[in-house]
Amino acid sequence: PIVMNNIAWALIDTDPKRALDYATRANKELPDSPQIADTLAIAYLKNGRIDEALSSSEYAVDGQPNNPSIRFHNALILDAADETTRAMQALSSILEENHDFPEREDAQALFERLKSIR
Repeated sequence: PIVMNNIAWALIDTDPKRALDYATRANKELPDSPQIADTLAIAYLKNGRIDEALSSSEYAVDGQPNNPSIRFHNALILDAADETTRAMQALSSILEENHDFPEREDAQALFERLKSIR
């Protein structure tokens, strides 16, 4: 399942449909993994399946509430679901609590974009 999850991430931008297939298969093999649920959530998002993305993302956040990357992905999905207030709250919290994580610049940029449209 870990290898399938990694393949899904490798394909997420170039072939989201195949990424979703790999993430779904990984999730079937290891359904309790927050990391795989997070990958599945982003794969759903990239395939326009927002409700499923949100459900999977919330499971991932529940499983790893202190993981800023998973929480950032949840904020991306909340934004896609037009839940701007919740996305901004999540981003504000992530940015305040975590000064160093891989997506910090992206999280800051999304927060600023959402703030400017409010």
